[in-house]
Amino acid sequence: MMKGNIRIVFFLCIGLLICVLIGQGGWLYKTRKMEINRFRQEAGDRLGDSFKEFLDEEWMTRKVPFSYGLKEDKKTFVYAVFYDYLYEQHNFDVFQLDSLYRKNLEKTGMNGLSGILLRDSVGQVLEVTGVCEGEIRTVSVEAGYRCRHRIEAVFQLPLIFRSMIWHLVGEGMFFFAFIGCLVWLWKAIRLTWQSANVQTMGIAHL
Repeated sequence: MMKGNIRIVFFLCIGLLICVLIGQGGWLYKTRKMEINRFRQEAGDRLGDSFKEFLDEEWMTRKVPFSYGLKEDKKTFVYAVFYDYLYEQHNFDVFQLDSLYRKNLEKTGMNGLSGILLRDSVGQVLEVTGVCEGEIRTVSVEAGYRCRHRIEAVFQLPLIFRSMIWHLVGEGMFFFAFIGCLVWLWKAIRLTWQSANVQTMGIAHL
């Protein structure tokens, strides 16, 4: 009877621990995914702001043969036409945009930028800065009216997201260590119980 109760308690402990680890692992996975999406969106917003700032600076320093008008809402500048002009005149400096983007990222405490990609309408890479190898790509920023280009930034996975993975690995190691302790405790109790039975039987024979 006692041996059966010990076995039930043993499997109950393992089952509860598995449930805790599954719940914790699911929470970490969802949190990691949500934070990566938030990082991706925020980095994309900073890229869009940097692109507009770059065009504003270029507009102030260059003489162009057309007016820099407004959209119908009378609030938003038409950046697309000006970008087309810069790109067609080979004056669009993606490395200058990269430098400006990095400065803006430093203000917000974001890091890990690998580089910036400039793609055409079919996805072919036209220009690139840096190695551009990483796990996170920002939301594309549309550029140009006729060109229909897209600008993307590539980031290495920030340390905080890597630490979540190691946290999950640490929990897995704790799980196996805890199971090992339970198995050892179960064997020790079983040996003690068997020894007690032998002693009881010996006393009964006396």
